[in-house]
Amino acid sequence: MDTAFLDQLEQTAKSGGPLAAIDKLAAELKAKKDYNALFYTLLMKKRVELGASPIATGSNTDLPASMHRAFEEGIADAARTVGALYLAEGLIPQAWGYFRMLNEVGPVAEALQNLELDDTMDAQAIIDIAFHQGVLPDKGFDWVLERFGTCSAITVMSSDAN
Repeated sequence: MDTAFLDQLEQTAKSGGPLAAIDKLAAELKAKKDYNALFYTLLMKKRVELGASPIATGSNTDLPASMHRAFEEGIADAARTVGALYLAEGLIPQAWGYFRMLNEVGPVAEALQNLELDDTMDAQAIIDIAFHQGVLPDKGFDWVLERFGTCSAITVMSSDAN
């Protein structure tokens, strides 16, 4: 972030409060497609909404027990938001990290189902998610067979059975 933007954030915080500044930061991060930072910004926003310190001092055990459920819902919302943004960009491995945290395979399975795997993609990572991590194993196996041939497919199946 450049100093001019940081100055704008400071002015926004003074005039509109911390939530307005966090919203401005989130919009900037989204525009720059810095989705990892956006995730943590959304968590910071949730902490402020709950009346807690915006900065976690370690694990989230610094929050009172009465806030845990609401904060966990905030984590899930932030993960879904960021995961969906990555999916919209076609970045399935990055999206999977967020949906895996929630144990929600549906959005990634749908993206994999609709994916035409090409040479510009990280085929190994996509096949790993589809086949080895069980998000869409039939399609993942088809990709192994298509990309690497029968011998590799047999090897994958025999190593997966062990």
